[in-house]
Amino acid sequence: MVSLSIPQSRYLNVRSFLLLGVALVSSIAFAQSPMSRIWVNMSHEENPGNQILIGYTDMATLDVDPGFDSALAPMGNCLSSLIGSERYVIQARPGFEASDVVPLALHAESSGTFTIWLDHADGVFEQGQAIYLYDSVANTCSELSAAPYVFTSESGDFNSRFQLLYQTTTLDLAESLRDAVSVYNDAGILTVHTGSETASQIQVFDLQGRELAQMMASTATTSLPSLVAEQQVRLVRIVYPSGRVLVRKVLF
Repeated sequence: MVSLSIPQSRYLNVRSFLLLGVALVSSIAFAQSPMSRIWVNMSHEENPGNQILIGYTDMATLDVDPGFDSALAPMGNCLSSLIGSERYVIQARPGFEASDVVPLALHAESSGTFTIWLDHADGVFEQGQAIYLYDSVANTCSELSAAPYVFTSESGDFNSRFQLLYQTTTLDLAESLRDAVSVYNDAGILTVHTGSETASQIQVFDLQGRELAQMMASTATTSLPSLVAEQQVRLVRIVYPSGRVLVRKVLF
């Protein structure tokens, strides 16, 4: 009987070819306007992972931009950027601002040691602009433009662990917003107060990155009654309409 399976080496080549086609379309779009881009790689121990592209151009928005953005279908261990809850291997964002925060997602098919590093960059990043990687689980902020970041992870999907930053002061947003944000247990119900700026979405994850609850926010104070209190550490991800993301840790 003839086998229809694809050898691993050919599978990687097919995967690379498909991603190359996607990247070519987006690269043509990026070439139409001034841009600043970063290429970030991820690998799992001795196994190759993938590469993502984050590009800044005045022609893009924080929403999905056809002709620029390219979605990622997780195949093996891979890294991606997020637009809402959807994963992208190429994402265009508006003209560069150092206060921007880019949420990243990790798809780990196996546990072990992973490495994230900067492959290359252009535009403002060639002029000394630093690039940081924030790990909410380890609570560390590393300069990715200076050295690779090595970490361990269990298998699974982790949509709230990592963020790309360009200045460390953006970790907690502006001072006034940071001081006003609170996450607390109100009579057995997890409640989030987002400060003077109303958030667009609130997500709750466990320390393994599994999403436990999600709610679209319409007021400054949001309750999540569906979440059961278990006295466990939870990560609350607050997404603002401006694209800013704040992650708070709470015992609930």
